[in-house]
Amino acid sequence: MHPLINPDSAAYYDAGERTAIEMLEEIATVSEQIGWCKGNIFKYTHRQAHKGQQAADRHKIKTYEAYLALLRSMGREAVYLRVFEAYRKYGIEMRYR
Repeated sequence: MHPLINPDSAAYYDAGERTAIEMLEEIATVSEQIGWCKGNIFKYTHRQAHKGQQAADRHKIKTYEAYLALLRSMGREAVYLRVFEAYRKYGIEMRYR
């Protein structure tokens, strides 16, 4: 299962034929996704003490860190590939639902 897909998430995350992360991975390069993950990790880390949902935010941080580690594991030669292309090149299979 994809590390960013939460099976317990609200139904609107799965609205439509494909998930938002699936569509994002089609248009974004690995490098862009790495930046997006780093931004989300920063966002959840920065606001977790003020939002009153520390446990949920810690879970999100760990989830994004796992996805970031996956993206980085593909190596430098993958950074300019779109994420779906990099998955194929490196034999990574992702299930979205």
